Amino acid sequence: MYINECPITVERFCHTSVCTLSRVLFDGMTFYGLEPSNFVVPAGTYHLTLTHSPRFSSKSPYNSVHDSKVPLVNGVKGHTGIRLHVGNYPSETQGCLLLGLRQNECSVLDSVKAYKKFLSRMSYLESENPNVFYVIKYLN
Repeated sequence: MYINECPITVERFCHTSVCTLSRVLFDGMTFYGLEPSNFVVPAGTYHLTLTHSPRFSSKSPYNSVHDSKVPLVNGVKGHTGIRLHVGNYPSETQGCLLLGLRQNECSVLDSVKAYKKFLSRMSYLESENPNVFYVIKYLN
């Protein structure tokens, strides 16, 4: 059986007392990421899966893309429920990575568009290779 690893890289470039900003590289595309400064996922490589989220899956825009599944970062020591989701400001996350198409001082912008683009690409990759799996690498 052929397995295809698809990497996602989170390159952190700005740390403030409020937030951490990053570039999120995925299959030739660049997004921006935001994490709150009080918790960032430790640098390392993790397995990313798509699962239904009790908090997000029934809400828009999550219920309109990829069978309502939301990316989940697995294996973060001491933490569960770390996801990639929609949001613009540090106050809209408790440690998850918010996605955007643009960024400014301590926010990401066009988050819904970024999320839909990200999940659409995941859907496409899975339709091309049902054995694809994702790894997400956080760099400081």
